[in-house]
Amino acid sequence: MDGVNAMDLIKEINDHLPLPVYLTDRLIKTFWKKGIFLDKKEKYNVEIVEDAGLEGGISFVLPIKDSKEVLFVSISYLKIDPNYPLKDKIIEYQKERINFLKKGKI
Repeated sequence: MDGVNAMDLIKEINDHLPLPVYLTDRLIKTFWKKGIFLDKKEKYNVEIVEDAGLEGGISFVLPIKDSKEVLFVSISYLKIDPNYPLKDKIIEYQKERINFLKKGKI
């Protein structure tokens, strides 16, 4: 991936926490199959951002309301709140990441 630098983006996101996100339909279906039922209309506030390496890319610890559990989720499966200041940069990274994965470079 040549565009957005993941480590720089992680630093910028960490400087602008919390990161408000919504879940994609694909992510909701994946968790539903595992018996984890999440609301696609709910806004989740991410407080922990991690680099999951080449395979995982930028990932987040997603807190689940009324639960002691958290989920570790790739940025590719999240919709960024439209008012978040780094939204455009994150969307650019998401597109680059998805294209990278489609090319099977891992």
